[in-house]
Amino acid sequence: MNLIALLMVPSSFAATITVNADGSGDYSSVQSAVDAASSGDTIQVASGTYVENVSVSAKTLYIEGSGVGATVIEGDGSDTVLSVQGAGLSLAQLTLSGGTQGLALSGVTGSLSTVEIRDNEGADVGGGIGISNSSDMNISNITIDNNSAETGGGLHLDSSSRATVTDCWIGNNEAADSGGGVYASGNLVIDGTTLQENSAGGDGGGVYVTGVSPYILSSEFWGNTAAGNGGGFALASSDVGWVTPLVIQTEFWLNGAENNGGAIWLDGAAAFWLREVLAVLNTAGNDGGGLWLSGGQPTLTFIRAWHNEAGNDGGGAYITSSNGGATRKSSFGGNSAGNVGGGAAHIAANSNHPINNNRYIENSASVSGGGLYIDGDTNGKMAAINLDLVGNSGGGVSVANSSLARVVNVISAYNDGAGIAADATSGTAIILKNNDVVGNTDGYGGALTDREGMDGNINSDPLFARFDLDGDPISDFLLIEEESPCRNAGLGGLLNSDGSRSHIGSYGGTGSEGGDEDGDGVGPFGGDCDDGDPLAVPGATEIAGDGRDNDCAGGGELDLDGDGYLHPLDCDDDDADIYPGADDVTGDGIDADCDGSDGDDTGSADADGGPPAGADTGGPWVDEDTGDDPFEDADNDGFEAGEDCNDADPESYPGATEVCDDGADNDCDGKADANDTDCMDGTEKGCGCASAPTSPTGFVWALLSIGVLIRRRR
Repeated sequence: MNLIALLMVPSSFAATITVNADGSGDYSSVQSAVDAASSGDTIQVASGTYVENVSVSAKTLYIEGSGVGATVIEGDGSDTVLSVQGAGLSLAQLTLSGGTQGLALSGVTGSLSTVEIRDNEGADVGGGIGISNSSDMNISNITIDNNSAETGGGLHLDSSSRATVTDCWIGNNEAADSGGGVYASGNLVIDGTTLQENSAGGDGGGVYVTGVSPYILSSEFWGNTAAGNGGGFALASSDVGWVTPLVIQTEFWLNGAENNGGAIWLDGAAAFWLREVLAVLNTAGNDGGGLWLSGGQPTLTFIRAWHNEAGNDGGGAYITSSNGGATRKSSFGGNSAGNVGGGAAHIAANSNHPINNNRYIENSASVSGGGLYIDGDTNGKMAAINLDLVGNSGGGVSVANSSLARVVNVISAYNDGAGIAADATSGTAIILKNNDVVGNTDGYGGALTDREGMDGNINSDPLFARFDLDGDPISDFLLIEEESPCRNAGLGGLLNSDGSRSHIGSYGGTGSEGGDEDGDGVGPFGGDCDDGDPLAVPGATEIAGDGRDNDCAGGGELDLDGDGYLHPLDCDDDDADIYPGADDVTGDGIDADCDGSDGDDTGSADADGGPPAGADTGGPWVDEDTGDDPFEDADNDGFEAGEDCNDADPESYPGATEVCDDGADNDCDGKADANDTDCMDGTEKGCGCASAPTSPTGFVWALLSIGVLIRRRR
């Protein structure tokens, strides 16, 4: 019988072995129980701290603690806490800490559920978890916190292995090289997972993937950093492999890279998709404050890039050397670039990569291309069609070194600088047709002469549904009104989705949002201000500070108090006197400067050279009114990590109702299911069961992942 068959068929001869440090169990150490166990047995480990390094070889075991934080296997700092080789494993309800590595899985098929792996350091790979030698793991509802390694501070997946990571929290991990949170060269799915404040000395502060095609679905990347590229996520030299790589319905906030790609860095990949990605307040020291993409065939759809910053080019996005794909139906607002391309920079495509149906709102570039910068289009491969470029500083769209550039059906309005500009190389041959260029400092700039009245180009108020030059691009809705002069005024031969002549602007053309693409029941012409996000729809409840105009009614989004500082950097966005850098009076009970404590950083350093006594040393995340810190309560259940036994599960917290058959310590009393007195009524003692490791392999694993994709996509 092979290993998979063994895992699927429960043995009638399996035994349950108990471990208790006080001697009341069958054994007092985990290793002695492992040594005595036969394949298929369950080892139940009572509450307590077991100081030992445990090794399992060639046995299928079910190891269950009494709850995260209640059952702790603590290494002696010299080796891996739990090593498993050539086995099947189900691991649940315990904490692994204090080793050079938390968990090593070599040739293992199985599952991890409701496990905490923390405070391990010194490994070459996978400070929290190392997965290798054709392992195949389902990992769900676990916390990987404060681990470190040379590569893959939190988790390392080698090229022969597979892992599905679902509903987990991976934070505060560090890699000296790449992959602060996760490093993967094997097939990887990350679904519903938060990666927070991980750091890498190389690339991929949150996640680094190379050589394979990852799926990242419905996850969040907060505050990750990379000394190289890809503060949040980095993908290098990936082949298409088993599936096309995908990042979908995922948010990137406050990530930073010292080089390129504050949120996302993709280099040398084949075809890949980015869809429904929200990138906010990310930074890059060089190019691509939000996104940096080079090579491959990138298809970007419904990207929302707000308030990202690049030291050089491409504040919202920097896209170069693309071999196909497209950038479409996306919005770039409030981004800034130290050189060119405040909203986005597109450089030298090798194959057709159209730029269509996008919006560039209130971005800035120090040199040119405040909204959009196009460079090196010598073969007409980066056609800019049906765009809105509104309220940008540094001009609307700027074209350089592009002898066959096309700018068609574009509204370029109210920009500080030229609405459309081109250098001498581009200006003699550029195709400019059916554009509305109005209200800019100059209509046309560089080598371009005025084109109004020529080739369908006009100069008229486009009559947007809602636009204010107020620093809040998220609240703008650039659908043109019924009486707009841009209605059905586009280039002949280009049609709207209903077959009529194309409108000018982002809501025109066959590729525009015209129906109900996000499935929320309303399309743009019914008032949906963001048809790429079901969380934005007329009548929805507004959630301040989530990067969306949820109710499509406008109003402030990331700066409600108008003090010029954006949430969440502004720890109290309802009070204009509270913001980073404000004067903070000591002793008034108010953290006015958003650094985590009351009072300014004043006085002399302490004896160890640290901050002065009473100095503000906290992070700029605490809400002054509620005291909530999103980085201290990862699952948002109202309990911080120090008191929450599982800060990756919002249904587990002190005082919660114990669910007797879910394998979790819901009420944080150190006992789960059958071991919890809440599940005992005299006859029943919870389910008392242990789920078998069920990680699928091969074709089954691929089908599972594709099923996840189908479930997530709309």
